[in-house]
Amino acid sequence: MERHVKAAALLNTGVGDLIAEHLLVPLPGIAQALNRVIARRGFLGSRAPLPRYSTPLSYAAIRYIAFGPDASPAQVAFFERMLVTCPPQVRADIGIAMSEMDLHDALPRLTVPTIVIAGAEDKLTPPSHARRIAEMLPQLRRLTVLEDAGHMTPLERPDVVIDALAELASLTTDRVPA
Repeated sequence: MERHVKAAALLNTGVGDLIAEHLLVPLPGIAQALNRVIARRGFLGSRAPLPRYSTPLSYAAIRYIAFGPDASPAQVAFFERMLVTCPPQVRADIGIAMSEMDLHDALPRLTVPTIVIAGAEDKLTPPSHARRIAEMLPQLRRLTVLEDAGHMTPLERPDVVIDALAELASLTTDRVPA
């Protein structure tokens, strides 16, 4: 079998059962069933249009949901613009797919050098997912959990992400003997 992937970077992702473990609105165990329905259809799978312009409420919600405490207003505004320009049907389809995602069987088959990066303050894919992913990877290169970062580590800590990707690229460069 020809290999097409020589390395992988898993950033702010989950292994499965994201709805049960998200930290948006922590609920006692008895409310988990209701939480799953609301989160899946009302949040992740929502086709509701988003405000086309930033409001104090939309900005605060996005900052709370997607970012850690050190995010700059420019980072939040950049992501907010990306989010509101995404078609509602696409957002909903992606949200539903994420809610159904289960990588438990796939991760042990990812047999290339892999880095895992998570934000310690990630409310959508908590660091517990990154730790489980790291345990399941046969060629884990490194697990990095970034303090004070949320779900958007590529925006919040681009230097760390770039360095990690450069490290992976250096591992996969085909060197021609001199």
